[in-house]
Amino acid sequence: MTQRLTGEDGRGLEDPTHRRLLYPLAFVMPNNWVSVLAGAARLPATTFAVLNITGTLARLALCRWIGVLLREQIEDIAAWVDRYQMPVTIASVAVVVLGIALQIRRGSGELVGLAHMGEDLDED
Repeated sequence: MTQRLTGEDGRGLEDPTHRRLLYPLAFVMPNNWVSVLAGAARLPATTFAVLNITGTLARLALCRWIGVLLREQIEDIAAWVDRYQMPVTIASVAVVVLGIALQIRRGSGELVGLAHMGEDLDED
């Protein structure tokens, strides 16, 4: 999506149609990528700040409303997590350790790649 918006060489942000897409994006999801694109497109800083702040406040209000609406279900889930926190933590640690052990045994995965990274750099 970013490449479609910016174009191959980044000149897509000069297109007014593409720039107009940044305004709702800055309101709905002002993440790092949207902030960088807004800066690159030279959106006015005050406009971006207003969109960012009002969008964040709107999302907080929406989360609060959903929290009130689903209060009983959230409390049930929280009680379940409280009751089974230790067994679930132990099980997840065991799954991660088992997964790492299997990756090392098979000679695949990210850890094996990290272990051989120095050798790869020496070859280059």
